[in-house]
Amino acid sequence: MLYIPDTDTSQDDELTFALAAASDAIEGHCKRKFAKDTYTERRSGTDSKYLSLRNFPIHEITEITGPHGPVVGYTELDDGILFRSEGWPRGEYRLLASYVGGYDLPSDDPDSNPSTLPNTLEMACLMLAKMMHTGQWGKLSERIDGEYTATFDKAERETDLPPAIQALCDRHVWRLG
Repeated sequence: MLYIPDTDTSQDDELTFALAAASDAIEGHCKRKFAKDTYTERRSGTDSKYLSLRNFPIHEITEITGPHGPVVGYTELDDGILFRSEGWPRGEYRLLASYVGGYDLPSDDPDSNPSTLPNTLEMACLMLAKMMHTGQWGKLSERIDGEYTATFDKAERETDLPPAIQALCDRHVWRLG
């Protein structure tokens, strides 16, 4: 993607930093973490029969406790959503959920677990890291013809990602809760 020979390690530190920064930017845009890990979240119970957990996919729920102890009788649905037919105990931030969620990342040990990160997120991270590394983030056009000129896109918000990166990430944004 960057056309750097495998034997050239002179830019490794900068590339590692660009990948970490790109990953952080994408997690910020998506309002969630992607690494498989143990998470604890405090959630509010509402009139809904559904409770959403942020860092899906969910691999294991360790415990969900409410104001009166452990909460049981729920079913795991897709994308971190839990269903409980009698609803969840009401109250602001009165539920505490502990669970293992997220993906095995490409940077994890491939011998123990292959990456489960969706291709769209991996490509978005690589593209954004490349843009950061080459100074292309925000650049709309440039002309090198005797004079050097460049035109940069102005993001609506400081946290906006380039449109192509956003398009790859948008289906992974945590929209609930």
